[in-house]
Amino acid sequence: MTFTKEITNNDESIPLILLNARSVKNKQDKLEQSILGFPSLPIVLVCETWLACNDSNMLLPCANCFTIYRADRDRAYGGVAILIPKQIPSMLVDKPLQCNEFESVWCRLVLKHGENVDIGMYYRPPRPSNRMMPNKLMDHLNKVVTFKHPTIIAGDFNYPGIEWCNNTPSHQNGQNVFLNYMNDAGFTQLVTFPTRNNNTLDLLLTNEVNLVQNVELGPKLSDHESITATINILSTVVRKTSFRDYKRANFDAANNAIQALNWNAIFHNKQPDQMWSAFMDHISHISTTSIILSLITIFQMLFKLF
Repeated sequence: MTFTKEITNNDESIPLILLNARSVKNKQDKLEQSILGFPSLPIVLVCETWLACNDSNMLLPCANCFTIYRADRDRAYGGVAILIPKQIPSMLVDKPLQCNEFESVWCRLVLKHGENVDIGMYYRPPRPSNRMMPNKLMDHLNKVVTFKHPTIIAGDFNYPGIEWCNNTPSHQNGQNVFLNYMNDAGFTQLVTFPTRNNNTLDLLLTNEVNLVQNVELGPKLSDHESITATINILSTVVRKTSFRDYKRANFDAANNAIQALNWNAIFHNKQPDQMWSAFMDHISHISTTSIILSLITIFQMLFKLF
């Protein structure tokens, strides 16, 4: 189909929709109608495309209007896609990743006169096959998040136990590991309402709080609620980036604290996932007291795309 609405040189924001489709194949019309409801062509972030590697991009809504970045599963199900309007210059940042634990794809909006914006999209199944999955996810985030550009991380992470209103995790399936990473890396989670039943599973995170605004509940296109927002491409932003300063860390104190712990008592009567959570809780506490958390504040300007 032909989409007649375009981003003009006078636009200072781009609409965005984040949705969990649970198959784009059987709801193309609904997805296209949602896209047509925006004042201009939005950036579309899709979880659970259920596309296989050999499926055509034309199965995605309004495909001719977008530059499309995908990470598919070999046997369909799962899968993520980022659809960037063709008027916005963009490029692939990292090779699309598909493994048993999650799918991920990253792209970069290439701004002509200002900072670029990186966008990463993830789908993590509710019961990953590997108990070490939190490490794999964190390793991947550490690889692709460079802190050189304002960054948006989105997707369905299936972490129902995190209370984002007060940044409190449950102690299951690495949720505390994920939350600690996002806090340490200076990311703010912007979705404040449930997206499936009473759980906030679909997340929108950024390290530039002024970059993404007007986060609201969108149309329901599957058993998940969709999320709409706007990306500001002309705004003064304050970047606050926190990081562990390992050059100034007291490793002797950290080693002594670890050796002083009674691991037999800590792990007593615990299941493997509970042992892992307990281990990470203690290590996180020790790193907090032994490794200085530095905060950098940078004033920057984002400019128009064209």
